[in-house]
Amino acid sequence: MNTRGRVDVAGFRARPKGLWGTVRLLRIPILTAAAFGFLIAVPLAIWIGLLNEIESLLEFVALAAWLVPLYTVMGAVVLVGMCVLLLILGIQPTPRICIALSLSWYVFLNGIIRYITSVQFASVVPHLSLIGVVDGIAVVTATVSIGWGVARRRAVVGVGAAALLIAGLEILHQIHEPQVLRDLSPLASEVSSRRDPSEVFALAPERDQLTNVKLAILAIDGLSWEVLVPLLDRGKCPNFRALLEGSAFGHLQTLFYPRSPVLWESISTGRTPMAHGIGDHSHFDFPGIDGEIRQLPHFRLANSVMGLNRLLVATSRFAPWAKVPASSLDARSARFWEIANQSGYSVGIYNWYNTTPVAPVRGFIRGRFGFPPTVFPLDLEEGLPDLDKPKAETGIGWVEETIPWERAHFERFLAFSKRFTPDLVAFYTHFADGINHLNWKSAAHGDRFLISGIAKPALGSAPAITRGMDFVDTLLGEYMRVLPQDATLVVVSDHGFDFRGYEHDNSPAGVLIVRGPEIRPGVFSGASLYDVAPTLLQLLEIPAAQDMDGAPLSIGRKGVAFNRELARVSTYGPAAEPLETGQTGEEELREHEEYLRALGYVN
Repeated sequence: MNTRGRVDVAGFRARPKGLWGTVRLLRIPILTAAAFGFLIAVPLAIWIGLLNEIESLLEFVALAAWLVPLYTVMGAVVLVGMCVLLLILGIQPTPRICIALSLSWYVFLNGIIRYITSVQFASVVPHLSLIGVVDGIAVVTATVSIGWGVARRRAVVGVGAAALLIAGLEILHQIHEPQVLRDLSPLASEVSSRRDPSEVFALAPERDQLTNVKLAILAIDGLSWEVLVPLLDRGKCPNFRALLEGSAFGHLQTLFYPRSPVLWESISTGRTPMAHGIGDHSHFDFPGIDGEIRQLPHFRLANSVMGLNRLLVATSRFAPWAKVPASSLDARSARFWEIANQSGYSVGIYNWYNTTPVAPVRGFIRGRFGFPPTVFPLDLEEGLPDLDKPKAETGIGWVEETIPWERAHFERFLAFSKRFTPDLVAFYTHFADGINHLNWKSAAHGDRFLISGIAKPALGSAPAITRGMDFVDTLLGEYMRVLPQDATLVVVSDHGFDFRGYEHDNSPAGVLIVRGPEIRPGVFSGASLYDVAPTLLQLLEIPAAQDMDGAPLSIGRKGVAFNRELARVSTYGPAAEPLETGQTGEEELREHEEYLRALGYVN
């Protein structure tokens, strides 16, 4: 007991007298939060500026000027709340205690956003993994260690303990996170024969041929060998099995930040996100900065440093900055179909990412989502009814409701292709990605709360995923039946899935299958997203550009034109100039965000 009859806790004086004394005392956490806001926001602004190639010092200052109050307010709210709790407990929040609490808060914040992917409480179907339990214990222990160490004048001990815990988690995740690549060689030996497509795709109905097509692309978002191979082993997906007969196929390495708009733009251009300009589903528009902030710093499991992405999204409704959907207005590099147009080929592109507002093409283009106009020619869909979107949220109901919607889009794509007779056609579907996001946990484990260990769970019977993949397989068969025998078909996905709990946050490889008269059958390795565009161009005998980060794959038969080395051009320049843009409707934006939320991208 002290002379005033109050208890000292950890050597600190008890609560102050009166309301005014409390208010005066709270200036310490507010000033501490302001100091931390400055120390965090300024380096973060520099980091973001460098990622986004900001060159003006004034724009660096403007970005820091927005981020400093953002982190000051967030830190002040958290710190004042903790200090009020301490005062209730009779502990005076001295400057040292405020510094300790602030350090603890930011260690906790970054620990949680870095490792929450292994816990996935905010995922489509919440679950807990053994790795997540270890993460939670380590993050909490590191948080307590650094706070205790600084508060008790044992900063070296506290910081050292926290650093060791975080380093230990990094080692643990390096062991557990890496993608699991299925061995495809047994599949290659099973489908080594080459047969006439008219025989192997007999399940598909007869249709009019797309006689002019030289190169066809089926882009299946989220198509994964982890799903496809078990289905093939069970005798499912006969058209995929038929496609693999005589095809070159393998894993397609994806990017460490696996967000579909970013990945598909790298597929389209053969370039890095910094070069092609698409950084996420949405970008941010800050007053005082010329252009949008497209790239944010990210951890390995796709979470932004200091919670920045979530913080900007959460505050964009009332803050001066705005969240803007990524669109073709952000695209900086020519895409493969634009390059094909430049080289004299006509194209038909349907539902591809980052294509709205559309740019004029020789042929037709129908964009996926975004700012109008969404089609070219502008009368492309004139007289056609609107397509009702599925209303079910998950499970077999969602699959069954979505199939007619996907079918209608595919039929329109075929109708447009027959009308315009393009040389290059490409159809994109997001169906496989949606199937896996919405159904993998319940398909593998039922409706019970999932507590998984380190091992990868088997998919089991997976009725919803199987039903959805049956439909994707049907589309593939119908697509192949309308292509000329001398056409080349490319099936590509932007990423795969890891069913241990990461979904695709730990960058599992996608699928690439190439079948054509000049293609050497067999399994290839080492392919990346950046190699797709150069390979597509090589198939059309168009040289890649020197500013592309990939190269054509070595998958050609001996002595064919595909193997001829083409001298690279320096560049194909920027993306085509879009038509005049309109304003995206609020209802369309809301529906798009709800869809992203359903898949787990927006919490």
